[in-house]
Amino acid sequence: VTPGSSFTASVTVCNQGIQAGSTVVEVYLSADTTITPNSSMGPPPDTYLGYASTATLSAGQCQVLSVVGNAYPPNTGAYYVGAVADPQNGMAELFEDNNTRAGTLVTVTL
Repeated sequence: VTPGSSFTASVTVCNQGIQAGSTVVEVYLSADTTITPNSSMGPPPDTYLGYASTATLSAGQCQVLSVVGNAYPPNTGAYYVGAVADPQNGMAELFEDNNTRAGTLVTVTL
């Protein structure tokens, strides 16, 4: 990946709850496996790439989303592509600790 280039991340979102719902999924580049969404608490440690919204998912249902974004990391090097479902914690959930996942490691070069 080169800075400013467009790429697509494939993200699988599953509803592990007991009722139907939909959510937003944000994708980030992170220097570590801890994916941190944007918030009002200050500058984010990870680089935002883009987002997509799911359809309404029944309990146990999954959906594959394509998230298109442009890479603008602060430096060249290795980064994890990670996703955050319900990034602002706006939905009541049975499990609040399963909303982030670090995925593929990519290299950003000039």
